[in-house]
Amino acid sequence: MRCPHCGAELQEHARFCLYCMVSLEEKTELTPPSLKKKSWKNWLPLALCLLLLAGTVTVLPWMVKEEASSPMASTGDGSGKAAADERPPEHREPAQDQTSLISEETEAPTAQPGETRSSSAEAQSECPHLYREATCIAPMTCLYCGVVKGLVSEEAHAWQAVTTVVYHEEVGHYEEVFVRYDSVTKYDCGYCSAVLGSYDELVAHFQSAHSNIDNYEWHLAHLDDMCDVIEAFEPVYETRWIVDQPAYEENLVTGRSCSLCGKEE
Repeated sequence: MRCPHCGAELQEHARFCLYCMVSLEEKTELTPPSLKKKSWKNWLPLALCLLLLAGTVTVLPWMVKEEASSPMASTGDGSGKAAADERPPEHREPAQDQTSLISEETEAPTAQPGETRSSSAEAQSECPHLYREATCIAPMTCLYCGVVKGLVSEEAHAWQAVTTVVYHEEVGHYEEVFVRYDSVTKYDCGYCSAVLGSYDELVAHFQSAHSNIDNYEWHLAHLDDMCDVIEAFEPVYETRWIVDQPAYEENLVTGRSCSLCGKEE
């Protein structure tokens, strides 16, 4: 093995020359990723976009020119109507007066009762005529074109009930109702077991019922010892009004009236 710099004989696999001190190892040059050459595949999407843009710029003016030269081109007001007729005058259709059309559509004679409102024959032939039923104030009328047919119907009333309010008073009765118990003192006669409400009643009872007994005077003087005092409880009642049916208001139908013409029956 020789040194490529000075030509001296060297050992195999020597890393540097012993005479000129030159390194014999191959240097690898590192290239940053950002400096590597891009492949042609990376440029392909950009080339397609440029080609599409060029085609659009070329074809678009031609399409606008063709649309402008079309016989059905817009008149410029955005309504989509056809352009002016370019045919010779002898082949054109006669123009119709727009004022007469407007007057025919807007003006219509007023219909009298029993008559049919007149309109253009074309409008009447095209209308399906969905008639609303006749009432007491209006004849049959088409809901689409307004054509009137027939007369008003005297029987076709919109009846509604006429009512009046009647007041009914409450119904009831008087009844003795228990309230409480009151404590009372009573006297029991020791001779006949009669129960009296007061001491005076006891004395009057003894004088009238037992005046014929022996030693009457003595018994009358000792009447307190011969009779018993009873403590009793008596119920107390009072009269009250008991309601069987409360008062109420009732709507009674007294007749009927038409909500359209006001007729009453």
